[in-house]
Amino acid sequence: MIGALLVLVLFVVVLHAIATKETLRAILTQQHSMEARLMSTVNDLKALVTALDTETNAVAAKLDAQIALIQQLKDQIANGSPVSQADLDAVVAGLQPISDRLTTLGADPNQPIPPA
Repeated sequence: MIGALLVLVLFVVVLHAIATKETLRAILTQQHSMEARLMSTVNDLKALVTALDTETNAVAAKLDAQIALIQQLKDQIANGSPVSQADLDAVVAGLQPISDRLTTLGADPNQPIPPA
């Protein structure tokens, strides 16, 4: 009787060890899956930041061109030459698309950098 009880206890211990091993495998598999999803998210975020950097550099280049135009008009005024309404309108016309583009960046979370 004691021998049968020991066999039963040993059997339960072995079953528990097998179940624990399978549970640990399932947990590790789940952890690896979560790590893969997290790395995918990190990579997506890096790509978004890179795209945003590219886009803001393009906007900055357009602003630099407008700054140069404004400086040219300031120099023209300093030299005593008049600035026409068309000159001033050209500055505004150059700034408006920049403003419009900045407004669209990030406005739609599903497409934070819309096509230009």
